[in-house]
Amino acid sequence: MIFGQSFGGFASEKSESIAAKYLDYCSKIYVREKVSYAFLEKYNLSQKAELIPDLAFYLKKNVNKNISTTLLPNQKYMGITMVNWHFPETKNPKEAKENYIKSIVAACIYAKQTYGLLPLFIPQVTVRHHGKSDNDIIHETIARLKQQNVISEFYEKDLSVFEMMNLYKDCEFLIGTRLHSCILAANVATPILPIRYQGFKTQGIVKELHQENLLLDIHNLTQKQLIDNIIYIMNNKDNIKNTLELHTTNFIEDFDEINFNITD
Repeated sequence: MIFGQSFGGFASEKSESIAAKYLDYCSKIYVREKVSYAFLEKYNLSQKAELIPDLAFYLKKNVNKNISTTLLPNQKYMGITMVNWHFPETKNPKEAKENYIKSIVAACIYAKQTYGLLPLFIPQVTVRHHGKSDNDIIHETIARLKQQNVISEFYEKDLSVFEMMNLYKDCEFLIGTRLHSCILAANVATPILPIRYQGFKTQGIVKELHQENLLLDIHNLTQKQLIDNIIYIMNNKDNIKNTLELHTTNFIEDFDEINFNITD
């Protein structure tokens, strides 16, 4: 059995068909979004598949309003999660990473100057992989902002998912490159500006939340795209919050109705 996963994109038709071959050995496949479900349909695997929300949405049911996370009083924030990505899909990974950092910096400067928002960096993944961590790219971005005389805040404490949700709730919106930061923000109805970096997972989940108009791609990200989306979010914040609250509440109801039928 495979539980709550996404599949794709694949490097080639061959790798896609190999994945389908091994998925066929599963007795049950719980898939978390419709883009991946379409892949299973393509290979006649839908008869053993069921579409369920990402499991992180169920955390909404147990949000602890008493958790305390300390931010500056009377200060409005924009939340940011970043990925220390190596850009394997681009011809010039170094240039692509530089563009990613510059785009985030430009978005922060615009939000600060236009709306008075303090950039709040919240690391979603702090473990080191091949010696690198998301904290590294966050520190580099903060240094760039400091050069532009823009103060930011880095909540570097090792946080529980409920502490993260509490922080996201205090933000006007979240620029989220880490998928589950977007999910946790959506759980508390904080508008999201999602940046896809790998596979179908982000676009599939964002579509389930009816926020696909705000989805950007890390490989061709531009400063203008980020700023335009910030303007859209700030002008439509109440409607976005209501939409996120509606769909994340529906996900909880979906979970409660599912019979997972898990046996030894």
